[in-house]
Amino acid sequence: ITGGDALQRPGGAQILLSAPLDLDEHPSGRIYVANWGNAQSDPSNGAVWVLTPVDVPTVVVSTGPETVIDEGGATDTYSVRLTTQPSGPVDVTITADDQATVDPPALQFTTANWDTPQTVTITAVDDTDIEDAHQAVISHVVTSGDGNYNGATVPDVVATVVDNDGGILVTETDGGT
Repeated sequence: ITGGDALQRPGGAQILLSAPLDLDEHPSGRIYVANWGNAQSDPSNGAVWVLTPVDVPTVVVSTGPETVIDEGGATDTYSVRLTTQPSGPVDVTITADDQATVDPPALQFTTANWDTPQTVTITAVDDTDIEDAHQAVISHVVTSGDGNYNGATVPDVVATVVDNDGGILVTETDGGT
């Protein structure tokens, strides 16, 4: 925020800010904006606003820095939670493409457990195809009687699948053979 910027008040009115401004974030997440007016000639026309962040209903997916699964070996996990308490159950259906499976295939969040992360385990399908490392895509569909969550967009989880099948893999690199 710089001098000359405007903040929108509820109801549409704007607050025009002039330099100098001070910004400070409180540990609670509140942001304090101080507009000192014309500090040299008239500091009495300054003001302080407290901005309180509002939680937006969102389905949060948390993964590690990399999601890697091995055919016939290591699995990986990620967690899912909500950012606000829903008015009723929120169901998240989880679907993996043909390169992986997920457990559980569905999660349910209620007014009692909405902020408790639920864990999903991803397992690679152990096929006999000789492949380079490739990807598995896990998608999510949200249904709920709570309009804030029904149909919510949830990012896909993309896992790297490490192949365990031996052999020689020939990959075309320059468009010719």
